Amino acid sequence: RRLLVLGARAAHVTTALSSSAASGISAITGRAPRVVSPGVRADVFTPNIAARMGPPRLLFAAQAGAPRKRLDDLIAAMPQVLRELPDTRLLVGGGGALPGRVPSDVAAAIDVIGTGELDEVPQRYRDATVTVLPSIDEAFGLVLVESLACGTPVVGAASGGIPEIITPGSEVGVLAPAADPPGLADAIISAVKLASDPETPPRCVLHAQQWSWDAVGPDHLAAYEAALR
Repeated sequence: RRLLVLGARAAHVTTALSSSAASGISAITGRAPRVVSPGVRADVFTPNIAARMGPPRLLFAAQAGAPRKRLDDLIAAMPQVLRELPDTRLLVGGGGALPGRVPSDVAAAIDVIGTGELDEVPQRYRDATVTVLPSIDEAFGLVLVESLACGTPVVGAASGGIPEIITPGSEVGVLAPAADPPGLADAIISAVKLASDPETPPRCVLHAQQWSWDAVGPDHLAAYEAALR
C-alpha cells in the first residue's frame, strides 16, 4: 500500500482501467487517476451474428487457478443450471486447475480447453452461447468486451468494473450478485435465453464498439501526451 501511494504521487500521470478502479486508487493514494480503458481489436474479434441456439455452451475464459476469478462460484452454480438446462456444457479456458472438489454431475458437464493459441481465442467466443466472468473486484473485464465484440452475450458479477460493461438497459448480458452461486445460476439461465434472441448478437457487437481502439485510442494518446508535457 505504501509503495502504491508513493508511486501514484511520484508519477506524472496515473491511470486506471475503469471508474471503479479509479475510485479505489483515489481513496488509497489521494490522487484521482485518468480512466483509460483497454481496447479490443475489432479486426480480430469479429462477430458471429447468429442467434445462439442448441445446447448451451458457457465459456469461462479467465485464469481457472486464480481465486479472485471465482470459478468455484460458477461450479457451485452449475447444478442449478443443469436442472434447468440439462444439456449445458461449461468450457473452462485459461490456465490453472479446477477447484479440488467438483460434483460428479458437474464434472461430467465440464470441458477443460486450456489457454490454447492466441488465434483460437476469438472463435471460442463466437462458438459460445454465453461468456461468464464471476470475478470479484475485477478492474475492468476485457474478456467480456471481447465476447461482446464476437456477438456473444455475457454474465458478470456486480463487482468492480464489470457493471461499467454490463450496463442497465444495454440488453447484452446479465449482472449476477457477487459471490452468490444461486444468483449466478439465475443470471446464466436468463443470459442463455437472451442469447437465443436474433437481435442480441448485433446488439452485443454495437455495444462493444465503445471499447474499440478507434474509441479508446485517443484516451491512451492523451495520457502519454500529458506525461510528456
